[in-house]
Amino acid sequence: MILPLMERENMIVQASGGTGKTAAYLVPVLHTLSGRMGPRALIITPTRDLAVQVYNEVRRLSYFMNDKKSCLLDPGSSINQQARNLEEDPEIVIGTPGRLLDHMRRGHLKAEEVDCIVIDEVDRILDHGQRPDVESILRKIHTRDQSITLSTTISPPVLRLCRKIAGEDAVELFTAPEKPTVEAVRHSWFRVKPEEKINLIQRLVEREQPEQAIIFCRTKVGAARVTDRIKTLQGGAMELHMGFTRRKQEQIIKRFRERNFNLLVTTDTFTTNLDVENISHVFNFDIPEDPEDYLFRIGQTARLVSKGRSMTLVSEEDMELLRAIESHMGITIEEEVLPGLEPEKETARTSAREDRESREPRYTREERFSKGAAKGTSRPSEPEALEPRKPAEPKIVYFHGGWHRKRPRRGRR
Repeated sequence: MILPLMERENMIVQASGGTGKTAAYLVPVLHTLSGRMGPRALIITPTRDLAVQVYNEVRRLSYFMNDKKSCLLDPGSSINQQARNLEEDPEIVIGTPGRLLDHMRRGHLKAEEVDCIVIDEVDRILDHGQRPDVESILRKIHTRDQSITLSTTISPPVLRLCRKIAGEDAVELFTAPEKPTVEAVRHSWFRVKPEEKINLIQRLVEREQPEQAIIFCRTKVGAARVTDRIKTLQGGAMELHMGFTRRKQEQIIKRFRERNFNLLVTTDTFTTNLDVENISHVFNFDIPEDPEDYLFRIGQTARLVSKGRSMTLVSEEDMELLRAIESHMGITIEEEVLPGLEPEKETARTSAREDRESREPRYTREERFSKGAAKGTSRPSEPEALEPRKPAEPKIVYFHGGWHRKRPRRGRR
């Protein structure tokens, strides 16, 4: 990957998380930038947290390159401060599509003649509906010598967008398909009622004793509830979600990397932005609604050659989501039962009507008429013998000073 980029080739790269693709494209970009003033490289990321991660990596790699300036344009900072940073003519600009386009429209960012454009996590950009913003940014760039697109997964829509950006003649490098990551992880799921999820996750953590683990929840409220229950277990736990400021989020991630605590409870927003090694377990407190999110989650525990463990809590309402994940990955996930928390066996329950119908024979309309005639009732034996009912004669009533015809009511209103 590095050699074609050093030769300024356009590239389409597919690699899973934890393979070092960020540093692999940043090193050539930093060494091939021209000495002209203004932005020379534009890096687009789908989320604020990934933009922060790339920005920190740029600063780390360019630590001994004092003449290389970088600027971060993300929704978590003041747009006026970002405009002042752009006045210093940084060579590398990193940001999200919406904030980059905003600065272009305001005239703060002049990127018409950038040397290189990098679009990271193209599949996430499609998932977040950011394609129109990215295409608007590309239309504002008149010339570019190099285009690089990177994605964790390559589906046909993603590949079409990558080829549209990088060109049909771009070098395509598919280094890490999804299957090795799936095979490097042992998968299992537990049947559980929604109200018993917290008890089960506590029992699983106590049983597994993970070295470091991530617990994924669907909402920040759920993450807070889980953290309150397990914060006294296995070296402590902390929650991480978008309810915190960016500075607070960075502090939590830094403490987790330094192993100040062992359990991180978070949401899918941070699946691609944690970049933490030696994660032994991933617990899915809430099963993801998108099978792709499951792959991003388990990617945290299958870094490089390490083995991992994935455990998913599934309620009866989530069975379809589990089947979708199995179908997407082409595997069958093993069901486990924790001793003492076995699911109750369902008993056959019938309603009173079903019970009555099971005891009494059911008859057709003709059979009921025949049974009525056989018992000596006034009903005829054949339904054709029924005569139509004659309409009732109208009554003569006196009201409002006169006699009036009044037909009888045909039923209750």
